[in-house]
Amino acid sequence: MRSSIARTALLGLLLLGSAGCGGSSQPPRGGALGPTVQAPLRFAGRLSLSGSLAGAREGGVLVRLVEQATGRVVLRRIYDLGDPLWDRRAAEQSLYFALTPDSAFDAEPPVHAPIVLEAVHLPAGVAAEPSAADERVVVLAEPGVLDVELRLHGAAEVAGAHAPSPR
Repeated sequence: MRSSIARTALLGLLLLGSAGCGGSSQPPRGGALGPTVQAPLRFAGRLSLSGSLAGAREGGVLVRLVEQATGRVVLRRIYDLGDPLWDRRAAEQSLYFALTPDSAFDAEPPVHAPIVLEAVHLPAGVAAEPSAADERVVVLAEPGVLDVELRLHGAAEVAGAHAPSPR
């Protein structure tokens, strides 16, 4: 469990470090891109919110597929926390999510491995671009996996915090 948390934290840091490349499909400076992903870009699974996010009813959760080396967002979809699709019968709230070619953002081939799935809490009133202060979970994505488990835990002192983007 501890190594899983450490790996998730490391992936998050790596992804945040490359976030400045946002929508760019240019290769990173001095680095080689990984192999081209051949499998269909389809992901589905369960997204669970716990901690201070378990009772959230405003804002949303951005689920996206990101090319790790460049930070290019390939697929993305926002789930509104006010939507009745959320199952709120337990201590945490959850829903089943799906990213398909219909969720394309910048899915122009080629897409290079490694790729990561990321779920980011978007506080109420925040557009679709998350900041580094937003709660998130990042996991390595295996193309075509349809049973991904994303668990996003909100720390009470951080959930809902959002640093405005510099202009």
